Amino acid sequence: MMQSLLSWKGPFQLSKLYENRIPYGAGVYKLLADANDPNSVVYIGAANNLRTEYQREIEVNAQVRIAKASAFSFAETPFPNDQAEKLIEAFRRRHGRKPALNSGF
Repeated sequence: MMQSLLSWKGPFQLSKLYENRIPYGAGVYKLLADANDPNSVVYIGAANNLRTEYQREIEVNAQVRIAKASAFSFAETPFPNDQAEKLIEAFRRRHGRKPALNSGF
């Protein structure tokens, strides 16, 4: 399975303190409800620029009264969209549903 080839980094709290740890490259990412629980995935996404996406998630999280995500985990990959689709499908097979914030896919 392709996802086993990914080298995941994090999770990093959604905070400007960790911005410099997120690369500018393309990749896939997971938003976690709890940084201490790698199974608390609420969203799986693709990004052409992981740092820009991380910064956007910090802003979104600051504006939402009830934060659904508190941490960001990522893996660099040259084909982020294809990889994200595979990760979402693997999540669905394992849990019987997509991550909560991917339900619109």
